[in-house]
Amino acid sequence: MRIHNLLAVIALAAVSACSMLESNSGPRVSVTADVEPVDLALGDTVHINVTVRNTGDREVDVGAPGCNTGFLLSDMQGNAYDPMEQVACTLELRAPIKLAPGATHSFQVFTTGRAIPQGSQAQPGLVPKGTYRVRPFVHVTYGNEDFVLVTADPVLVTFR
Repeated sequence: MRIHNLLAVIALAAVSACSMLESNSGPRVSVTADVEPVDLALGDTVHINVTVRNTGDREVDVGAPGCNTGFLLSDMQGNAYDPMEQVACTLELRAPIKLAPGATHSFQVFTTGRAIPQGSQAQPGLVPKGTYRVRPFVHVTYGNEDFVLVTADPVLVTFR
């Protein structure tokens, strides 16, 4: 009987701890991305629509780094590129957006395929023809917490 009582107390403590951890686990948001067109000539513009949804129970601040919302560009072999739109810009910085629980916000950004291989000091140029992964990301904070980087599933774009 004592063992059953002990197991019940441990189980109750474990369930309570999981609930506390879940409610204090940080901001909860989802990020999705759509691109248009998905097949285009190098130098033409790919329009990227990034939608952020607050799926949590607290207001969050959503920010985009730099001038053009941050996104990662990589080829199918895993080579990463820094899009030129993030390297050289007009310093049009965006203030964080406050999102209430359940609210959404969309960012419209773009790329033309002009980039610098990540870690390189090369001059910007057009990426080689091929298919690329575009993975947008946003910064999310709430209260005095440190920011969390949230990414969308990658979408594919082919430059011809």
